[in-house]
Amino acid sequence: MKMFVSSAAAAGAPAVAMNLAPHEPVVDHQGILARVEQIVDVLRTRYICEGWQMDEDGAARALNYFRRHVEGPGFKNEDEDTLEYTHVLEFFRSHGQSLDWAHDGDLAGMISNFRTI
Repeated sequence: MKMFVSSAAAAGAPAVAMNLAPHEPVVDHQGILARVEQIVDVLRTRYICEGWQMDEDGAARALNYFRRHVEGPGFKNEDEDTLEYTHVLEFFRSHGQSLDWAHDGDLAGMISNFRTI
């Protein structure tokens, strides 16, 4: 059955679905990519504050990391994956973004962190 799903619907879906085996989570790389694309789009197209600019290189690197998990090519080894992921972490940290939202589709981290602003 063919199905069309909006990117907003995919972005709101949880990123982890459970396999039949109880302790083997399956990562929803497409859902993660959709949420990261949404984050970058919002940062690119919305007013944040006077003088603020998104790090376009960091955004491109983060998007590329998650695209590689969906579309390939795969990383040569775990070290290459880890090195690229450290750049993703820096982009998220420097732009105040929630890994809970990106990875799990969980808004709780964003909601609880928002109260500290």
